[in-house]
Parts: sequence; structure tokens; C-alpha cells
Amino acid sequence: MLVIGDLFQLEPVLDGIIFKDLGAGYGPLAPNLWKDYFTMIELTEIMRQKDDLQFAQMLNRIREGKLLDEDIALLESRIVKDPNDQSLLDITHLYPTNKEVESHNTTIFNNCSSTDKVYVEAIDVILGDVQTKVKSKCLACISNEVTTNVDVEDGITNGGAIGILKYIDYRDDKSKQPSILWILFDDQQIGKNARYKNYRFYTDNIDRSWTPIFAIKRQFALYPHFAHVQAAREQFPLRLSAARTIHKSQGSTMSKAVLKLPATARSHMPYVALSRVTSLNGIYIKELNADKISQRKDVKDEMKRLRESQIEPLSYINPALKPDCIKIAFLNSRSLHAHINDVKHDHDLLNMDIIALCETRLVSGDSNLAYDLPDYKMVRNDQEQTENRRPPHGMILYINQRFVNEITNTILNTEDNFESISVSRHGAQYVFLYRSPSLTLEQTLAKARRISENLYTSQPVVVMGDFNIDISDQKNEHVIKELEDIFQCKQIVTEITTNYGTTIDLVFTNTTAICSIIESLFSDHKIVFLHHTDSDNIMLRNTDNENTDGYQQLVID
Repeated sequence: MLVIGDLFQLEPVLDGIIFKDLGAGYGPLAPNLWKDYFTMIELTEIMRQKDDLQFAQMLNRIREGKLLDEDIALLESRIVKDPNDQSLLDITHLYPTNKEVESHNTTIFNNCSSTDKVYVEAIDVILGDVQTKVKSKCLACISNEVTTNVDVEDGITNGGAIGILKYIDYRDDKSKQPSILWILFDDQQIGKNARYKNYRFYTDNIDRSWTPIFAIKRQFALYPHFAHVQAAREQFPLRLSAARTIHKSQGSTMSKAVLKLPATARSHMPYVALSRVTSLNGIYIKELNADKISQRKDVKDEMKRLRESQIEPLSYINPALKPDCIKIAFLNSRSLHAHINDVKHDHDLLNMDIIALCETRLVSGDSNLAYDLPDYKMVRNDQEQTENRRPPHGMILYINQRFVNEITNTILNTEDNFESISVSRHGAQYVFLYRSPSLTLEQTLAKARRISENLYTSQPVVVMGDFNIDISDQKNEHVIKELEDIFQCKQIVTEITTNYGTTIDLVFTNTTAICSIIESLFSDHKIVFLHHTDSDNIMLRNTDNENTDGYQQLVID
């Protein structure tokens, strides 16, 4: 189980913080699973404020309760002279309480110059056989929360989807209730599926970038007074968001915000409010109350405990590998232009000395700068672009800078449905290739023979790539044996290499190198990981000795 979060954020509403022992009922007798089973990996790279280092460092001090005098002075410099400045009304306001939020939103609504305003009342129904007198009492106690998760996968989520109401659409002449509310979301990825699925509701006056929001119905019990009674409410899952509570803003990123920080000690709330904004210049403070900025002691103690026992960053790569070990990875990237940021943050790949990626789908117009990895030299082998779209294949090789001067004899090969990159280092020969499944067996073996013509099997040889030949299928056994004969190497991958249970990414070598499989976080192929040293033994083909699986060891001095 992987749990992601920040203990220095706000405690859940109507719930306890995760590391505390249970206190109610039989809770004190229960084990604390959090402390028994969870360890921490602390992420240290700041993303939201990455372009404002001074602000990011100040936020970290606020988060940890280590506020400096100069930090307070910096925050004071962002206090607005006139809290009623009309130019601030277009900026999202964050308040500590719902009451302040409702007051601000109501003011904005009342002052709105648009004449197209409507009050949409929820339609409430009591379900089941309930007396009329009880039914009227029940309806009077239903709360007025109007947000919900409409479609999580489409981004239309509670508190996460913010936009402008562009049009109130009445489709029923006999009803005063709107049929559809059309929203222009700030993030155009939000509601993309809804716009596609509801294409039939668009008319000439409805912009295609607007997302339709319909009234939804939810059923619930009327706690606490009428817990035995079920009610249904139909309403539009929207409410004004010119202002939001600081609690509701958690998870949001804003370029600007007007903040009123709490006048009483509300642990972690000032940090949450300030850290929603990407830069200090985007913050406008109505009330600072710097003396009320605080952190919970139990949270600080728990973070201290977790840090003292935290584990190393998740990585498959064994730090105990020999210093002279060469680490090589091959992966079908499934379109590098879509996953270059994933590659740049993949801890396993960036631990490699050589990274080979296929199905990159790059074109000549893609700049090297966009695909550069720090401390690596890039060798591109792009497939020729046809028509006005990206080609299906292409390869790229990243070589660690400490090996660059040792790499020789770089050979690029690009043919229809087949491509490869070959390099040499200290006599060892490495071939990385991609074979399309559309190639026939005869064509595949012919291309393998051409590669073998440049291989010296008295020296270490590694041929690895996406062969699209599933070795878990017994009918392919003879193909693998023919390839082993051609390369004078043994195929050493034994685990599945895709998410579909197939083993199509293969390694042929005449060395005692070790091969493993690592899960990829972004591709449906897995990373094929090979490591060996310059002193590895070479396995020479020996057709007379069946007990050694056709190979014998030759120790190279």
C-alpha cells in the first residue's frame, strides 16, 4: 500500500489524524497499524513554487514551525493597504470559515452586473412510508451543501473543478428550473469527456469549450435527528467560488490569491493558505495575524519519528553492485514525446549507464534540448516521417557522460519495420534493436544475420531489444534457437516483459551478465535491466556438451 500526503496539512474534517491511536469504543485495544507497518520516503523537490526559491524556502520554515523575523517582514510586505480594494475582487479569496466565504460570495453575486441571475432551489423528497408531519420536519433539517464528485476521471470533482458560468440553459418552457448550466472550466482538460458524450445538447449559441452540468440526485439518511429516514435531493452540484475556505483549497494551485489568515491559532492553516500560490508576488494578505501561525506538536513529533526511520528512495537498483559494474536498461517507451517527463523523473532509469528506448516516435522537428537528460549524451535514430503525423517507431540511446569517451563504432540502422543502434566499449559490443511484428520470420533472421556480420563473438556481445517474439509461446522456441545460433549468444530473459503476460523484450549475450525485469511507471512494457563487468566470463558455444546447455565458460584474463 502506498499512501501519499503531508502531515503538516490540515486534519480531516470530522475525522482524526492518521497516526493517532483510536480513542472511542474498543479503539484503545486496537493496534496502531500506521506505526506498525508504515515507513516514509520524503519527497524534497518543490514543484508548485519551483520558480520562486525565496518563497519556497520561507514556506518550508512556516511548515516546520521555524519562522524567522525576515519571513514575517516578507509576509508583511504583502499586506494590502485597502482590504476593500475593488481590483482584488476578481482574485480568488481564501478564508478560515464558511461564514466568511458565504458572505463574500453573496456580495459578489449581488454586485454582479449581469441580469441573467437565477436562484435554483434543490428539490427534496422524503422516501418511503413516512407520516406527513414527520416528512415536513425532515425536509426542514436538510443541509445546503451543493458540491459532489460528478466524474472523477473527467476531473469534475468536489472542489477541484473551477470555472465560469457562461450560460443558463432552459429547455423546458413549463419549468422555471434551468435544464443545463454551461461552465467554462479554467482547465480545459476538465469536462473533456462530458463535452464529447453530450454533443447533442450543443446549439449554435453554445461554445464547444463549455461543459454541460446537469442536476443530479443523491439519496442519504437524515442524521442525526431522523437516521431511519431516507431523503433524495436533486440539485446542480455547483456553488459560487469567488471565495473558498482554506480547508477546501487544499490540493489547489493558484497564481494569485487574496488571503485572510485566522485570528486564532489554527495549526497549519496559514501554511496551507500561503502554499496554494505559486509565487510571493501572487499573494495579497488582508489579515496576517503572524503571532497565530502555529504547528501541532504531535505532528512535529511524528514527522521526527518518521524521518529517523525513513527508508531510501524506491529503486530496484542494488547499491551493492560492484563499482565497475555497467548498468544497461532497455524499454519500449510507447512514445517518448508523451513520456519524456516520466523518463526524467524515473529513479531506476537515471541510475543506468546506458538507456536504450524504442518506439520513441520523434521527428526531425523535435529539438534535442527537449529530450536531453542531464549527465547523458544522446544518440537519436528517428524513423523517417511520412505524411503529417509522427512515425510509429524510432530509437534513442542515452550514454552516461563518464562512458562517452569510451564509446566507439556507433552504427545506426533504420529500415522498414526494423531499426537498431550499435556501440562498442573496451571491445564489448552492444546492439539495441526494435523489430516490428509485421516482419516475417525469414525477414527477421535475415536482418539478424546482417547484424551478426559485425559481431566478434570472441569478445563480449549483448543484443537486446523489443523482438515482438513471445518466448512464452512454445511455437516460437525454434525461432529463439535460430537467433541464438546466428548471434552465437544465449537468450537470458525468463520473466514476462509486458503488462499482457508476454515475454517479447529479449537479451542475447555470450557473457555471464545478469538480467532482471523492473516495473515501468508509464509504459505497458517493463524495463529490461542488464548488469555486467568488464571481467565477466564469456560463454562460448559448445554444441557437443548438452549438460552446459550448449555453452562453456571461457575466462578472459
